[in-house]
Amino acid sequence: MASGELLLEVRVEEVPARMLPGATRELATRLFEELVARGLTPGEVEAGFTPRRLWLILKGVPEKENDRRTRLVGPARSVAFGADGSPTKAAEGFARRLGIPVGQLRTREFSPNVDESHLTELEAGVAVRVHDPDLAKPAKVKVKGEYVYVPVVLAGRSTPAVLAELVPRLLGGLAWAKTMRWGDGSLAPWVRPVHGIVALFDGGVVPFEFLGVASGRASAGHPTLSPGPFEVADAADWRAQLGARGIEPAPEERRL
Repeated sequence: MASGELLLEVRVEEVPARMLPGATRELATRLFEELVARGLTPGEVEAGFTPRRLWLILKGVPEKENDRRTRLVGPARSVAFGADGSPTKAAEGFARRLGIPVGQLRTREFSPNVDESHLTELEAGVAVRVHDPDLAKPAKVKVKGEYVYVPVVLAGRSTPAVLAELVPRLLGGLAWAKTMRWGDGSLAPWVRPVHGIVALFDGGVVPFEFLGVASGRASAGHPTLSPGPFEVADAADWRAQLGARGIEPAPEERRL
């Protein structure tokens, strides 16, 4: 499968040095784990910080999730079909959500707290392809009994779509020792005000918003020594342009 590179840079007001290593490790670890859980294991992870930015570079990230075969469970059979076997509005609505005729609905017994997601070979051959991840819930029920279900293939999402969901959630969940509010106080507290976000996958912007700041490709130099924004194409270009402005993003290199 084709793979790409993620560049993530979050620019903030100056953060106390003691807070940065742990937060950077936490962000890198949690993002790596979330991607692995989705079959998007990166080939290489690099993370670092400066007093005014946290950054990650992930290389060899697959461009999309793998398709997933599972069962989509609907209403109980007794609710989906009348005494004469005719489909009810519940069955018709369930089929309509998937864009299939009622005749394609199947029934089987499900037990509580048992993962029934694995499809048989026969089911896999007739599975409905689904592109809406909200439809694909684990095939688990609260009460044992017969339920309507449909074998489905959940189409894997593109990696930028996954990242657009994951990154702001992970940033918001970082365990900072101290946080603050700014502006009118309507935003969630964080370590420092956010000034800008670079989020690129394979050169394209990963679109999301965090604490009122939209992601893009514009970074910036030191606020007094090399002020002003500049656009970056990828991680190599980002490093080169920071270097030209006298900024070394990797903490281990700054110590040499």
